[in-house]
Amino acid sequence: MPSRKIVATELANVMRQISHPDRIRLLLKLQSGEQTVNELAAALEIPPTRVSQHLGVLRAIALVETENQGQKRVYSLPQPELAGWLIEGIDFIAHRLGRASERDIAFAKELWLSEAGGSVPAPVPAAAPTAAPAPNAAASAAPPPSVASGVAPVEVKRTVRAAVN
Repeated sequence: MPSRKIVATELANVMRQISHPDRIRLLLKLQSGEQTVNELAAALEIPPTRVSQHLGVLRAIALVETENQGQKRVYSLPQPELAGWLIEGIDFIAHRLGRASERDIAFAKELWLSEAGGSVPAPVPAAAPTAAPAPNAAASAAPPPSVASGVAPVEVKRTVRAAVN
């Protein structure tokens, strides 16, 4: 099916772009609201030039937005659900984190959740199935952004619970 291939390709591209530890930390830090490069650099102990480079990558795929506020440029997440998806992903990979204890993992999750105000935005539900589009329309239509962010956390949870039980 061409539509599955398109969606899988786009999802792989997004995952490839966020696959750097600094970018994941930036996304999780931005869940608490708008911040400047210098604020992010100080909070994450990353040089401002490197923060700017990572934010440029994230802006290129629309995971981060910018707004000029006077002389400052502030960055924010247009879809805060992404941070929740990343936090939920910790459960999925916890068995692979040999260098981190269960306590360390739980503490990291707790810190990121507290930065989000104590709760992670609920995932956007996937759209209800509709009639199949014409063959040409499926190849040219872009998938809605909510498909990737709405389905993945639920599947991750089910997979982890199945593996634990």
